[in-house]
Amino acid sequence: MKLKFFNLLLAFIFILPCQKVLAGQGDQPKSWFDWHLDERIRNETRVDLPTSTDYVRFLTQVRASVNLPVGLSLNTGLVNESRVFIIPDKSPYLDEVAFDRLNISIKQKNFSLTLGRQDLTYGSGFLVFEGTPGDGSRSIYFNAAKASINLDEQRKLDIFAIHQPQNDPLVLLNNKHTNITAYSKQKPEVDAFGANFSVVAQPDSIYKGIGKAEIYYLRSNEYKITPEAKLNTLGLRIQTDNFAYEVNNLSLYAESALQWGKYGNDKKGADLSFDWKLGYSAPGIGLKPRLELEGVLLPGYDVVEHRSPTGIVKDELQKGWNPVFSKWPKWGELLPYLLTKEQGYGYYTDLVMVRTEGTVHPFSDKHTLQLAYAYMESASNANAYARDAYVNLESIYPQAQFGKGKVRGRLVSIIYKVPLSNDVAAHVWLERFWPGDFYALGTPASTFFRVETSLRVK
Repeated sequence: MKLKFFNLLLAFIFILPCQKVLAGQGDQPKSWFDWHLDERIRNETRVDLPTSTDYVRFLTQVRASVNLPVGLSLNTGLVNESRVFIIPDKSPYLDEVAFDRLNISIKQKNFSLTLGRQDLTYGSGFLVFEGTPGDGSRSIYFNAAKASINLDEQRKLDIFAIHQPQNDPLVLLNNKHTNITAYSKQKPEVDAFGANFSVVAQPDSIYKGIGKAEIYYLRSNEYKITPEAKLNTLGLRIQTDNFAYEVNNLSLYAESALQWGKYGNDKKGADLSFDWKLGYSAPGIGLKPRLELEGVLLPGYDVVEHRSPTGIVKDELQKGWNPVFSKWPKWGELLPYLLTKEQGYGYYTDLVMVRTEGTVHPFSDKHTLQLAYAYMESASNANAYARDAYVNLESIYPQAQFGKGKVRGRLVSIIYKVPLSNDVAAHVWLERFWPGDFYALGTPASTFFRVETSLRVK
């Protein structure tokens, strides 16, 4: 406890002197040369997951752009995230220095093209967000080519191609040969092609309550693993958060996707997933509260009957939802680690979740307090039979950690965010997970605690 208080004190001592110096350093007009440095310090503690850890992470990111008058930009960025360990007591981890951005971008009135290392995000990151799950929170980049075409003021088409190797060939210093695509013992190389078509409704349109609608397709190929995965994902996304108009202070985010393909020589039947969120804001009330209700379905492994040509009926396992480029802490910090007992870190599948989140601003609009509660179950009809089959046998987690039920558990999160100036921010994050009968009797509850400060200099 003393050490935790000391780390918290250090974080705020670091922040306070920066407030006057950095206050008012907001975004500056774009010039021929732009740069910034981000420094993020995180003290994170995890208890009983499956063992306790406590460490401090130092993320340093430097980015620069050269902007030419013809609409051409040269963009680069370096990143490093080293760690100092408290529990267990071991030597510091000195991370490699790698490029998390390295691209050429051409922007014209109705067209843009970006070639090289870049970030890609669509919607809430349900399918495309995290290109490098193997390096933790250090980076999320994609090695990609992306073209955007503005068909008119409302309609836009994105087309992109991605190649993610197992290891980063562009490490600048202290190469650790990090498997950037790894999420467990699996270390795939991934190629993908995708398209995203979006339409924004006009304020005077009868569809103004929809705000923005998108339809997308992603073809992904995971290879150098067994079995290889060749998947197709077709989805629809509707959101009002990107549009100023809200009907009676209500907002909607709804995303559904259909996924099919092959694992090796075995066909994967079509799986329908969804992530729907309804929000209500009350800006006229003192604390400006907001309440969100979210429902998530990610199909899991199922037992299906297969009849051979000779008439013999045999039960076979059919794989469930593959999150492709979405292995990140989307719904909390503990859940991705709990999933390492199954397919691997952040491999969201076999999940039914109902989640509520409330937000208030206790002191000013800049102070944000969030409280979230999630109830989770298994989505698989295969129950314990499938679970024994899909537990990663090469994992450090034994199959004995799983029970015979469907209730995954309950997750509570409390987050307090404090932007102290335009370029300095801090937050405190606390999570607690109580396991259900999906896990073996006696499986302990898990706790996550984080204190973070971040600073931008430019």
